[in-house]
Amino acid sequence: METVRWLFGIKSQHPIVDGIDSADVLRPLILGWTMRFNDVLDADKLHEALCRLINIGDWKKLGGRMRVGKSGRLEFHVPVPFTAARPPVTYSHQTFNIKIAEHELAGKLPVAGAKAQVFAGPHDFLGLTTGPDAPQTLEDYLSRDVPLLSLHIISFDDATVIGLAWPHAVTDAMGRHAIMSSWSLILAGKEAEAPPFLGAREDVLYKAADPGFGEHKPFVLEPTRLFGVKMLMFGLRFLKDMLFVPATDSRTAYIPKRVIDNLRAQMKQEIAEKNGAVAGDAWISEGDILTAWFAQKAALSNPGARPMIIGGLFDLRSRLPETVSRDGVYVQNMVLLTFTTVSAELYKGPVSGIALEHRRCLKEQFPPEQVLGHLRELRRNWDRGSYRNPVYGPSDGWLFTLSNWTKADFVHAIQFGPAVVKQGESDDTRKNPLGTMVYHHSTLLRKSRLSRNSMGIPGKDHEGNYWITGYLSPGAWELVEQGLADIESN
Repeated sequence: METVRWLFGIKSQHPIVDGIDSADVLRPLILGWTMRFNDVLDADKLHEALCRLINIGDWKKLGGRMRVGKSGRLEFHVPVPFTAARPPVTYSHQTFNIKIAEHELAGKLPVAGAKAQVFAGPHDFLGLTTGPDAPQTLEDYLSRDVPLLSLHIISFDDATVIGLAWPHAVTDAMGRHAIMSSWSLILAGKEAEAPPFLGAREDVLYKAADPGFGEHKPFVLEPTRLFGVKMLMFGLRFLKDMLFVPATDSRTAYIPKRVIDNLRAQMKQEIAEKNGAVAGDAWISEGDILTAWFAQKAALSNPGARPMIIGGLFDLRSRLPETVSRDGVYVQNMVLLTFTTVSAELYKGPVSGIALEHRRCLKEQFPPEQVLGHLRELRRNWDRGSYRNPVYGPSDGWLFTLSNWTKADFVHAIQFGPAVVKQGESDDTRKNPLGTMVYHHSTLLRKSRLSRNSMGIPGKDHEGNYWITGYLSPGAWELVEQGLADIESN
């Protein structure tokens, strides 16, 4: 019957909510994304373009209403058609006839400078992210007839702040990239170039994990999977940390490109001195460098000498070329977790050791046969009705997570030039094209007690400098600030 309703547009459509979107850890999380533009943008024009996008083909999924089905899994019910009473987006707009620097809250948003610096974190700026009627919690979405996306725009005399919020079950960072780049195309009058929305009617990852497809190799981390008593011990230690280890603070770090270059040179030199190799022969990515550096600060601030488990994410769209179509975009959570175990001996040594171990573990987990092996483990869980993400590592380990969105390249993907009604920052000082953003961050609308030892890399700005946000203990942030000061002084 639901298929008939989908085909003929009766009452509502029920697009697929796939296995990873259904993960227990994602279900309660509502994300807010705050973007600052140094130009005055036409708010209504932006809203109209986003609504137009969500009225095209299977992009309608983004206008759905969240419900719980008979199986207990989340469902997205899409109104057919959208109306003023049941719109595709929750929208609100505020105007302040002042410069952004004069606003009590927006005037405190982080601004890039000459040196590395730590600012107040995303959680301090939630007042800029959503309007008064926007849903804030999972219960809001389930109990009210509200769209998945909420758009809040604040206009100033010289700038615009855009807030976008959605349940994490809707999409990941690369899905957001697809939304923003397609929204930009609609805004520019290039609707014909907007890519098709894929995956709304088929769980492509479940299909990719079919045991009858591809090479069969056991997942390399399977021997370290935590279950039974080991998982219980890991969970009890995590609970103990929540109760007795200091609460975490939300902050944002600004890391200039030259600091990254200096860290890379330092790590390569450390590797060369230890291995007797030419420093240039050791390849580590900027992601490895940032992950290792921040993970070490978090580890050194923790009491005891327990091993650290670094959890990361990687995008599956480019890892499953034989099963993932290139004829459109997947706006969903299409990522897998990665795991790197770091001993106390390693994280108490040179930071380059953590970076090398992180790179080694990623290389083990990235080959297509390993990706399929990992997916098949998840599919077996899904078939049993379980949507919990497995954890791999020692049972006495503590978890540090980092999500890197640099690949999404948001500062270039978002092109809102056609909505500019007045240039904000002058050509003399600006470093970005008209209608592109100069700063952004993302965070949970409601801070979770699980938000600890976790970092996010929103990506680079137009000059290649990094913004990094996270929840760390006050002691860890002290080490971060001291470490940045030491780098700046050398």
